[in-house]
Amino acid sequence: MKIILSTIAASLISFSALAAQVSLKIEGMSCGMCEGKITENLKKTGKCSNISVSAKEKKATFETSAELTDSEIKKAVSDAGYKVTEISRN
Repeated sequence: MKIILSTIAASLISFSALAAQVSLKIEGMSCGMCEGKITENLKKTGKCSNISVSAKEKKATFETSAELTDSEIKKAVSDAGYKVTEISRN
């Protein structure tokens, strides 16, 4: 039992080390429907979690693995009809 718990804990720690917080500045959003479209497209990548999109602040934040490229992020947002003007990772 201790071995299983240790393995699970190690896996969770290594996953969180790979996760990055991403912030986007986005042009063209004006309402909740805009937020929903972007959220849905980011989810469709299968690589985003804890997604928060604000039309008022013209930004989105989420967590992702290092596997998600800037090109994939821009495509997800542009496919929803909006434009990413800045991407920052922490």
